[in-house]
Amino acid sequence: MKNAILPIILLLTITTLYSCTPPPNITAADAPLPGITATTDMSGGIYPYVGALSGGYAPLYGFCDGEGNIIFDPFYNMVYFIGKDGAGLYLARRLNGSERDEIDTVYIGADGSWVAQYEQAYYGCSDNSGIYYDYITAKKDGNWGVIDLDGTEVLPFTYRQPLLFIDGRAPIISDDLKTYTYMNIKGEIVTDPAEIPDNRFLPNGESTLQDDWLYRPILNCAPESPAPYSIEFDSAKNTIIATNGQKTHTFKNAAECEFLPDGNFLLRSYDYNPHEGTWRIETFDGKIIAPETDGYPLLQGNHIMANKKLFDLTGRQIGTGQYQKAIGYNGYFAVIQGRYGGLIDKGGNWIIKVSLLDYLDD
Repeated sequence: MKNAILPIILLLTITTLYSCTPPPNITAADAPLPGITATTDMSGGIYPYVGALSGGYAPLYGFCDGEGNIIFDPFYNMVYFIGKDGAGLYLARRLNGSERDEIDTVYIGADGSWVAQYEQAYYGCSDNSGIYYDYITAKKDGNWGVIDLDGTEVLPFTYRQPLLFIDGRAPIISDDLKTYTYMNIKGEIVTDPAEIPDNRFLPNGESTLQDDWLYRPILNCAPESPAPYSIEFDSAKNTIIATNGQKTHTFKNAAECEFLPDGNFLLRSYDYNPHEGTWRIETFDGKIIAPETDGYPLLQGNHIMANKKLFDLTGRQIGTGQYQKAIGYNGYFAVIQGRYGGLIDKGGNWIIKVSLLDYLDD
């Protein structure tokens, strides 16, 4: 487990005004980082779970292993996963100070092999772009460097700007903001200086200059691929017409649609109130993947929430009953169900289930 000094975004938490009292046998007084005990063993992978409430309603997240053993106490307001295919890191944040204006941010390897604190970090171009850099670029002591997914330092923290590597090279902006070159992962400049275009975007769209922030990656660091379908809505007939090349399909009784990652359509139908009605999942050819179900569905990554019930992208319900909150992490879900919180797997089985009343507001 590494101790560094850290940054990116995620989790509001415990303060002197809104603090939680955990069971006395969890937190070590000399924890090297907030919420981490000195003897923490995180090998084998870790997952966020809901373990407490702040102010009686806001979820606080801790971490456990795949067997439900607690690794981190529930000190964090939000946790984001940054990565792909299960490899990456968690960003966990909590607010401190009497004005809740001091932020502690912890970065944790998803495999549980490392923990560090940075002032800032980037790995994906945006939350939903599906585009990732070759490495994580992080900021420490005011300078930028590069780390791998296992937390190993690849380039030292001596650079003035984020190092956004795509296909083995990263753009380097000159101090006068007029030219740029490319650097390889060995830290070697591999191209001659070129002028930055008037629109301030580099030719391959990797990064841009901002007035309010000198060096900053843009939200989309590659040209968007064309949408696989063109969509036409017919509100009079309550239909959606989808076209793909020479093929056209009309979805009846459909007022809204979203493309799912697997290429299918999430269709919503309603009469007057968009938060009522039904939803279903169909293929482009009209094959029913999930039949009509009551409620207004919200697509959240690789799962769907509707009427406080949790579904996968085939429409199969995950777990039983209703969940007040569910956030997916690598095939697991941090959930709140009534007075209980915890973590469930994709089969709806509880990995860890705790009473939220065990942590009381001070």
